[in-house]
Amino acid sequence: MTANLMLNALTNALATNGFIYIGQSEKGWPIYNGSIVAADIICPVKIIVDPNGIELPIIQLDPVPKRLLPIAPHIGNKGNICYAAAGSIVLDIFDLPGQVLSCIDRAELILTRIIKGEMINDLEEEFFAYWVGEQIFIDIENEKMDLFTYYL
Repeated sequence: MTANLMLNALTNALATNGFIYIGQSEKGWPIYNGSIVAADIICPVKIIVDPNGIELPIIQLDPVPKRLLPIAPHIGNKGNICYAAAGSIVLDIFDLPGQVLSCIDRAELILTRIIKGEMINDLEEEFFAYWVGEQIFIDIENEKMDLFTYYL
């Protein structure tokens, strides 16, 4: 299937699920607006899809629900939902529409668990992945009472 046919199939599959094509990202990837349902809450999202099917789709809450502010596990500072660890999923490039729909399902499941408070312990593990500051100071008590600076 050619790239154009694949993108048409993707757009049609997403349209069937209420998503609308709105343009392209700076990388030239198609962007879709729609919503997902998590814990009976309708959450508007933006989905940005790698047309080559190499990278996972970016599923971004737009806006982030107030109950998830200022910080929630698996939600990036721009509202991106972390629904799978990098490299943990290999997409089938011959079924991009099906793969994107599966990623949306996974994002809905993760977001439901976040809203229900089932993933709060993950916040500690993900802190450094989502820290957006230039530096962080950690005071660790030891024999020298050193102050360590980590630059991210």
